[in-house]
Amino acid sequence: MPSKHVRRLALDTEGASIDEVLCLCFKINTLRMSLIPEHLRRELVLNYQITDVAPHAEVATPDHRPEVRLFTPNANADWLLTELNPDTNVAFGLGDLGVGSPELGYIDLDELEAVAAIEGFEIEVDLEFDTMRRLSEWVERARVAGRIEDW
Repeated sequence: MPSKHVRRLALDTEGASIDEVLCLCFKINTLRMSLIPEHLRRELVLNYQITDVAPHAEVATPDHRPEVRLFTPNANADWLLTELNPDTNVAFGLGDLGVGSPELGYIDLDELEAVAAIEGFEIEVDLEFDTMRRLSEWVERARVAGRIEDW
């Protein structure tokens, strides 16, 4: 049973047929990353909208604070998300797959859920994650350390 501070996506596909897995992936896609609580999704979307408007308003692209931390407790992967395109369900942030080379970029949350379902690993949201640090600070620290480290 997950603690009250963590939401989990744990799907057991062992012994499932390919049709059952595909059906599960379709259901996940229609849920649109229900793993992330709605109030955090709104923050991510707001950041996306601000970033999307910045070039047209001739202002610098904002350096947002990460709003969401996703992690896999058994696979050493972490994602710090700052933005979410609500139309495509693609997020932007810092990703670390636990192989020593964290990367800044985009992550398709539907694809992440589908891989988790097929591979049978858990994805959790750290509901207590809160940072005053900007994404650029997290990126620099991860670049030096070779992984995302807590402050």
